[in-house]
Parts: sequence; structure tokens; C-alpha cells
Amino acid sequence: MESLGEVAELPSDLFDGLTSLEVLRLGGFGEVAELPSGVFDGLGALETLTIYASRLRSLDPDVFEGLSRLRLLDLPDNQLTSLHPNRLRGLHSLSAVILGGNKLSTVDAGLFDGQRDDDGRSSMFRIDLSRNRLTRLEPGLLRGMERLKYLELQDNSLAALPPRMFEGLYSLVGLDLSGNPGVPFVFRPEFIRVEGAADSGGGAEVALELPQGAAFDLRVGLSASGGALSADEADVLIGQTRGGTVAVRPHGAGSVAVRMTGVSEVPGSPCTEPVAWSRSSSNPCLKGVRTALGASLVLHGLSDQALAPGGAVRFDLGSAFPDFPDGTTYAVEVGDPAVAEAVLAEGILTVAATGRGATIVTVTAQDADGRREVRSFTVMVEQAASSYWSGWRSVLLKSPPS
Repeated sequence: MESLGEVAELPSDLFDGLTSLEVLRLGGFGEVAELPSGVFDGLGALETLTIYASRLRSLDPDVFEGLSRLRLLDLPDNQLTSLHPNRLRGLHSLSAVILGGNKLSTVDAGLFDGQRDDDGRSSMFRIDLSRNRLTRLEPGLLRGMERLKYLELQDNSLAALPPRMFEGLYSLVGLDLSGNPGVPFVFRPEFIRVEGAADSGGGAEVALELPQGAAFDLRVGLSASGGALSADEADVLIGQTRGGTVAVRPHGAGSVAVRMTGVSEVPGSPCTEPVAWSRSSSNPCLKGVRTALGASLVLHGLSDQALAPGGAVRFDLGSAFPDFPDGTTYAVEVGDPAVAEAVLAEGILTVAATGRGATIVTVTAQDADGRREVRSFTVMVEQAASSYWSGWRSVLLKSPPS
């Protein structure tokens, strides 16, 4: 059944008696702004429902009730402005939702909860939210979607991605974020020190972390000054937010700087075909994203730093103040904010260049008993530093094997 023309309302008994119907495709509605409750009653065998290029603005809360075998819900090019999280409740077989070309500004994090089993795993295979008005994605929207292969978010108004967005998306082979203000969205791994991994010789372990999670396998080359590493590469695999650990052993009593020497490119780039075309992990398609090197991590000290314009460095304060216990509070002051800025988060101090010149950065540690220690170091930002760091950035690794 197709093209009902300029009808103003769909009767609730329109599909009575079609109990064996498996595919229903409707389009070209005139003034039908919503689907009446019960219009799909009795269509328990329905597996594909398409309503395209109409003027649907809302969906009745129970409009899809009873469609327990529905696999594809295809509602492109309508005028939907919002979707209540319960709209897909009961659609336990649903594996693909196409909502491209509507007017959605937000999607509730619980929209796909009805497709998750008792262990929280989802049956979703494809989600198309392209050509809407999305300004943000709710954290947890894609939780448990281990089977999701295609995610289409192009041509929205997304400036940033939520934390852990790609965590658990182990099957993703098609991702399109093009046409958003935040393009290209950067996958920039950062070093973290693994807690509790220090040994009596002053050694430590570090790992790579991606706040949004990895949408593809990411491999990074490593080097260190003032110490040795157990490996010259590390990776964060698809669906992970943190990679494996690398041991760091200092050569002496001074600080150790761990650096990234190169990062793998986005696999499959450039990709010109639609991301939902049939493809495999060896032939992915990812649009609107790129990779970049993260900041160096300094362990066991607060040493003077030379940064390129726009560069950054991170300090692990727990190893910089080894005599202070867990729970120590830190404060930081930058002498000239026009040269550099500093951010403290979970015991990591990040210093980023904001201009050129030199400035003093002062860090104060204070424990619960009021014991304090103050240390300072110099940050220099100049063009010469760019040449110094370019050697670390010139190595580009091949993409990891799938």
C-alpha cells in the first residue's frame, strides 16, 4: 500500500484483517500530522514499516503497540520534532530505526531502552538520525549496542560528542558525522597513569584513554626521555575507552616524559559512499572524524617545558609529590595566562599554550593535615619549540589490521 494522497486523517481500522502483512510502505500524506492509536492493531506479523515524505509531527504513545516482530521502523523526511522515550517500547525485535530528515532537536537517552535485553545488550543494527536539528547527544543513548554497525548523524548541529559515546560499540563499521559544526571530530588519545602500578624502583604504568571511546582501532607510537618503555606502541581498540598498559622505568632520579610519536589514520578514509552500504570491518566508512596526537605526560617531577604554539603537556601530580597521600588537594597558578593556561582534573595537571613567551607555573599540594609543598616550573612557548616538537609529530603509523 502506498501514497494515500491528500488525506487529512487515517481511520483507526484502516488495516483491519491484514494479519499476515509483513511489509507496509506508506508515503505522501497530505495533512496527517499524527498516527491514531490502534491504527496498526492486528499487524502482529509486520516486520517492516515505512512512512516517508509525509507531515507526521508526533506519534501517539501506543501507536506501535503489538508490533513485536517489527525489525525496521523507517520514518524519513517527516516533521517529527520529538520522540518520547516510550515510543519504541515493546518493539523487542527492532534492529533498524531510520529517522533522517525530520526536525528532532534532541533524542532522549532512553529511546532505545525497549530494545535491550535483561543484560542491557541491544538488538540495534542501524540508527539513522541524519538531517535533523540535533544540538547534543544524551550520554547513554547508545549504551549496550554491541551489534550496532551503522550510525548516521550527518547534517545536524552537533558541536561536541558526549563522554563514552562509542564505548561498547564493537561492531561499528559505518559512522557519518559530516555536516556538523564540530567537524572534524577529533579522536585524541591522552596518557593516564595507572593507579597502584608503581614499584620500589620508581617505575610506573601508563595507558591511553579516549574520553568518547574508540569508534575504530587506534594505534599510537610511543617514546620516552629520562626513562625506558616496555613497548614502543600502544592502542585503544574499537569500543574501548582505555587501552592496555605500558611500563615506564626511569633511568635515574629525575622526571620521565612519555610522548606520542605518531597516531594511525582513520581507517577507510577517504570514504565517499553512504556509510550503510554493505561493508565489513576490513572495509569501514567513517566520515567527519580525524585522529590527533595527545599531550606528553611527565612522571616523577615538574620539569621546565618548551611548547609549540597550541601545544600542551600533562603532569601526573601523584608521582610529582610522592610523599603526599591519596586525597591530597592541589592548586595551580599561572604567572601569565596570555602564555599558557592550566587545568587540574583527577590528579592530572594539563598546561596548554595560549600565546608566546615564557611564564612560571606554580603548583601547591596540601594534605588533610594541612601539610603543604609548593613547586614551580617554567613553560616557554615560541616558534623554536614548534621545530623541537615536529620530530615527535612527523611519524604517521599505518592503520592497524582489522
